[in-house]
Amino acid sequence: MPLVAVGALIWVTVPSFEIGGDAATDEIPVDDVLAAIRTRQVALAISAVTIMIFVFQGVSAFYVIYLTSVTGFAQSTAAAMFSLVFLGGAVSQTVSGGLADRFGDRPVLVVAAGVTVPVLVAIPVLDSEIAVAAASLLLGVRLGVNAVSNAYIIDVLPEAVTGTAWGTLRTASFILGATGSTVVGAMADAELFDEAFLLLAVLTAVAALLYTRLPARTVGGNSNT
Repeated sequence: MPLVAVGALIWVTVPSFEIGGDAATDEIPVDDVLAAIRTRQVALAISAVTIMIFVFQGVSAFYVIYLTSVTGFAQSTAAAMFSLVFLGGAVSQTVSGGLADRFGDRPVLVVAAGVTVPVLVAIPVLDSEIAVAAASLLLGVRLGVNAVSNAYIIDVLPEAVTGTAWGTLRTASFILGATGSTVVGAMADAELFDEAFLLLAVLTAVAALLYTRLPARTVGGNSNT
């Protein structure tokens, strides 16, 4: 589980530090950090965003290769489709923050994750350029998750450990998420490219389900009434 790896990473990487020029040192409160990241708010949010990073790493590393080797697109066409993913992502990132302020974090995160589930399922059966272009734009919607999720996690972490906890969580999340390209690459080598997209769709659905359980923000770990 992502949180187990996060906890282990904290124990082995968080150092003590000096204040000013004094010889005395203050230990970073590891127990407080662990308590903070085990709260329901943080645990759900970081687990879901780690899955989303994993999926996007898997898609982005092999999308062009898939479109050329399986769908049969020309290299230039596949590259254009890949650029549409980031165009959709740019739009999503631009509007997601405002939508979260208006409607709340949970519905925005659920929609941003959930809308790409059928897209990932459909990609292996799409063969027209128009259909793949539309799918590519919709696939980029998932990039709106990061801004909203990051703001949420930072906001709900206790102020005393925000820097340490967020830095550790972010690093661990990216390390775990980066393995998505390795998994998809291994499946592609095993001639399971289509199945890889189905797996990524299932994982995205899991992330969307986690987001449906996300509590409302309680700033600094305290109820914001």
